[in-house]
Amino acid sequence: MPSAVQVVSGKVNSSSTLTLTFTNDITPGNALVVCVAGPNGAGVPAPSPASGGDTFLQAVAITQGTGSIWYVLSSGGGYQTITIDDVGNSYGMDGWAYEMPPAAALDQVAYDFNNSAASTFTSSATPTTTSPAEFAVGMGVGSNSGTSTTASGPGSGWTNLTSENEFYAGASHYGVGISGYQFLSATGTVTYSGTFASSRAIQGACVATFSLGGTIGVRVNGSFGTNGFVPTFGPELGLQYGF
Repeated sequence: MPSAVQVVSGKVNSSSTLTLTFTNDITPGNALVVCVAGPNGAGVPAPSPASGGDTFLQAVAITQGTGSIWYVLSSGGGYQTITIDDVGNSYGMDGWAYEMPPAAALDQVAYDFNNSAASTFTSSATPTTTSPAEFAVGMGVGSNSGTSTTASGPGSGWTNLTSENEFYAGASHYGVGISGYQFLSATGTVTYSGTFASSRAIQGACVATFSLGGTIGVRVNGSFGTNGFVPTFGPELGLQYGF
């Protein structure tokens, strides 16, 4: 079973800029997924890479601006930092970023939103995935005035990152969120759901699935001699990544 290459999460309070920095440079060809939560989450611009020329596309957004999932199927790589800059809106944001194995396509998405007080969240179920070899990334969010809380994601195969909690001083507003991922081995529907330690005035969740696959190019160093090209190590390779 494949696994995430590297992950990172973070938050920023009463600010328009959130920066997420991986431990290592992103590997060229790998997929990237970024989840953003906050009062203006669905309306923030696409995440911006520090370099590499990657363009993030929106997979799904929760209604009323509470969160969104962005992705790159095949990164140019060579950088560590991703920035979300919601110019002019200093609400604060939570974020989670994933470097994943190469992805062939965005497959299925789902989201749900509730503006009545509750201590649970759910994305609702996606349509049935088209491939048995996929990965899913989900996010649950909530907000409330006056009090903070924590969030817990689903179990049963999900790996959840840190629950993040941002604060917007201008309205004494607390936002909370959590995100997680799961690798799939059979077709089916996918739901991201969980709980808050205390009830939130509004809640929402979303999930996106991506089919695994893609090509990794391998550069081989060497030199030309009397017998032709002599690689420094092994034969020239062309690898097809898939499961």
